[in-house]
Amino acid sequence: MDFNEEFQLIQELADEDVNLAYDEILHSECPWVGLYTLSLEEYSLVVDQSRLYEIVNKRESDILGSIRSTSSAQEILGCLESYPSFLERNNVLNVIARVIRKSKSPFQIIATIKHVQTAMNHSLLRSAIIESLQKSPEPWNVISTIRDFPQIYNDVAVVEFIVDHLQNHNSYWVMINEINDLRTLAEHPEIIDAIRGRIDDIAEEIRIAKHIRDLGRAVIHNPELNNDLRIIKAISEYIIYGADAKTLIYEIRTNQNITSKEYIQKAIGKRVRQLPTDELSNIIEYIGENRILLESPSITRAIADRLDDLTRFILDTEKPHTIAENISLVHPVIEDPRIRAAFAERIDDIVSGLNEVTPWWSSWYLFERSIWVPEIFNSQGIRELLADYIILEDEVGNLPNKIRAHPYVLQDPVIWEAVIEAIHKFSNPIWIITSVCDNKIVEHNRGIRAAIEERIPDIILLIEDEESPYYLTQEVSDSSYLLSIEAINSSIMEKIQSKPIAWILLAGLPDTFLENKDVNKIISENIDELCGVLYSVRGYLSVQLSGILRYPAVKSSKKIQKVLAGYRDRYLYELKNSWDVWYAIYHLRDYLEIVADAELDQVVLSRSKDIAYAVKNRDDGWSILGLVSCIPELLDNHHVFEAMIDRIRTSVDPWNIFSLDNIDYLLEREEIRNSLDSRIEDFVFGITSTIDAQYIIESIEDTWLSKDTQIQTVINRYQRNF
Repeated sequence: MDFNEEFQLIQELADEDVNLAYDEILHSECPWVGLYTLSLEEYSLVVDQSRLYEIVNKRESDILGSIRSTSSAQEILGCLESYPSFLERNNVLNVIARVIRKSKSPFQIIATIKHVQTAMNHSLLRSAIIESLQKSPEPWNVISTIRDFPQIYNDVAVVEFIVDHLQNHNSYWVMINEINDLRTLAEHPEIIDAIRGRIDDIAEEIRIAKHIRDLGRAVIHNPELNNDLRIIKAISEYIIYGADAKTLIYEIRTNQNITSKEYIQKAIGKRVRQLPTDELSNIIEYIGENRILLESPSITRAIADRLDDLTRFILDTEKPHTIAENISLVHPVIEDPRIRAAFAERIDDIVSGLNEVTPWWSSWYLFERSIWVPEIFNSQGIRELLADYIILEDEVGNLPNKIRAHPYVLQDPVIWEAVIEAIHKFSNPIWIITSVCDNKIVEHNRGIRAAIEERIPDIILLIEDEESPYYLTQEVSDSSYLLSIEAINSSIMEKIQSKPIAWILLAGLPDTFLENKDVNKIISENIDELCGVLYSVRGYLSVQLSGILRYPAVKSSKKIQKVLAGYRDRYLYELKNSWDVWYAIYHLRDYLEIVADAELDQVVLSRSKDIAYAVKNRDDGWSILGLVSCIPELLDNHHVFEAMIDRIRTSVDPWNIFSLDNIDYLLEREEIRNSLDSRIEDFVFGITSTIDAQYIIESIEDTWLSKDTQIQTVINRYQRNF
């Protein structure tokens, strides 16, 4: 019997009588499938854990025999992940270690058991993993699977192997790509020396590469390489002569350290002059995302010399909409009268081209990028495509963020009439209503308001429906307008009090509910039930459930604190060892506040160098700061603070600082204010040349930045477009 058949059988038996499922597992040819099935959260309240371990003990020899003798070791071990005390036994570890040593793909076996911390830290497995690393034809894959185990990858034998691999193997740059994210390896003196010793080889590898993306990323994100003149010259040569220069320009476009170099700017200028016209708009789009590149004289002159070619291409191509999408935010191009005239001439073809593709996606994409191109932005055809998208109920889940990012779109009669039609006809009107009901423009639109009010009874029915998913109620709860309606508030409270209590719903409600006395009373009266839920998930607080810890009634409960204290060692280990510790910090932010554990707090601060390194060297540095900004002490840490200043001064999107928690506190710091002042031109660029314009304007509205004359000027121009 295969996995799916056995899985379905166990589910059917467990739903009828869990004892029938136990009996099936005792006699099954693949008992691990049944053990996995009954470990799922949906069976946590009916399954007896001690009974499951009795079954594990009885079937131990069969399980180990199957691990040894079949190619299904990875599947079997994956099924047993929820039985850590079994996987930690010496005889089991011996079998796993033997399988790792023999496997052609050891990283796949390691990946299935890496969540069992005790097993991974056992000397039997550590030696097997290190041996498999040394023998593997793709050792970087092994490194990838042990990222959360610094005690393994920092082992002297591993470091020595990495150094040897960097010095003596042709795939050295793949290894560089893998270790770039691991600070202690990337900053290890011997590894740095090994990388420096290969710089000439790396430069040559860049020059002759057929496919540049992965090699380019290895170089771009390594601080030892992206500052070296030999590498910069090699990148420049590849941009001029390389077969895949477009990809390399794309990869470097957000790295100011590289794009600020004159070699790079001149190389891009030369490539722009050489490019076939049909590739020109893509390169212009990438250039347009970086102010330094766009203002480079070499590049500016090269683009200007190609505008005649680009104009003819717009007039002749079968797909003028793709050109419009690429260049509509690049001002030196779209301000040219030849380009504007070409777009005006082809506007009907642009609209029909969008309609042939995916109209709801492409029309919005072009619309939000063409705000400075009235020939497109004000086109009746484009607006009608947007309206067609709005009334597609299958796509309505994508709509709220689009309209919230571009609230002005509701000023257009074509658009708001489509919104009214959608509100009237959708079987589930929640998404469309929540996307518009808090919009200031809608306050004065009687038609939309009347349509919303007509559907209030349907919203209440959807909330009260037992089959209705919780996220719909959470979406309603996030609307100040809908919450102001007493009947909706009452239906939400009834939904919360359903039996068993809707803890997932409570966890996802917005912060406006946290101080609600009735909600906290419900929690207090059912605290034992919540303790059972938290105990049943065995410490693995899902993202959906972790929000329950925000409520005062939960934070003040001694019973909850006792349950959570039982998972302290697991969380301590996660905070100490996760290579991407920023996710763990964000996930456990409320837990850290409840337990008030000085050692845990200290461990968080001890990861500041890793966080700072990632903020400086990874593309998602702002996202990382966003995740850890919930911990004020981290923002005050000098490593993280310096990395944040560096990010403000060097990133192409400094306005993303306004997405951080505790932003008001940060803006009181003189270093932050001075750093932001040094990027005024980039804020101007962000408003005129990115789709973040509305976000930037709203973010800086109540700050000193909005009073800057340059910024005021472009905000006024932006708003006049509507």
